[in-house]
Amino acid sequence: MFPYIPVARSNRASAVRPWVVLICLSALQFLIAVDVTIVNIALPSIGHSFEIDQNTLPWIVIAYTITGGGLLMLGGRLGDAFGRRNLLIIGTIVFGVASLAAGLAESFLVLVIARIFQGVGEALALPAAMAMIVLLFPEGPSRSRALSIWAAVASCGLVLGFLLSGIIVEFLGWRWIFLIAVPIVLFVLVTTAALLPRDKPRERKPLDVFGSILLTCAPLLFSYGIVEIGKGRNIGWLPFLAFIGASVSVALFVVCPHRVDRLVC
Repeated sequence: MFPYIPVARSNRASAVRPWVVLICLSALQFLIAVDVTIVNIALPSIGHSFEIDQNTLPWIVIAYTITGGGLLMLGGRLGDAFGRRNLLIIGTIVFGVASLAAGLAESFLVLVIARIFQGVGEALALPAAMAMIVLLFPEGPSRSRALSIWAAVASCGLVLGFLLSGIIVEFLGWRWIFLIAVPIVLFVLVTTAALLPRDKPRERKPLDVFGSILLTCAPLLFSYGIVEIGKGRNIGWLPFLAFIGASVSVALFVVCPHRVDRLVC
């Protein structure tokens, strides 16, 4: 009878563990989704703190969303090459440190750079987190339920970002829209490091680093051109050069993918 009890407990624990991991990863997904929209209401306060005009403030949003979206492809490939658990932990650390830096930023430039690194952390952690969910839940109803929860959490994060931004700015100040992420990141790091199995050695694959850079530079340059033209005075040649650079980046990405692969092998 005694040998049966540990086996039963072990089976119960192994059945519960994926759902505990899902809660932790969903917390990270919620945090990443919230950061897309949470700064919108805080922009006037940030602009007042750094004495930045409203035409420049959108870079706080652009730096995060475009960097994160542009590097997602590379983040997924890095997870395949170096291990999804490793990339999840590294991406979460990068996101947490960048959030702390954004909350403590003493200049607008530092804040934008911190937002860029938040996007880098997102691009590393998000594909790895989704891959871990697929691996932890067997194909069927449990996986469908887990992915539905994951998607619902992301949607809620995007919507609640506006509400949380107003509350936090009103009662705590705009810096806390970034600082509040730090304890959540620590929670995710501790739990995922403890619960997720270590990555198995895997064969290294070519990484399309150059392609990912192009995919990120194109919208960044295009956004820069739009923002500069929106200022409406003393435009100069820089916005038009940015448009040309964006067009060249897109052309290189579309026309030369096979050459890119050879460059990065």
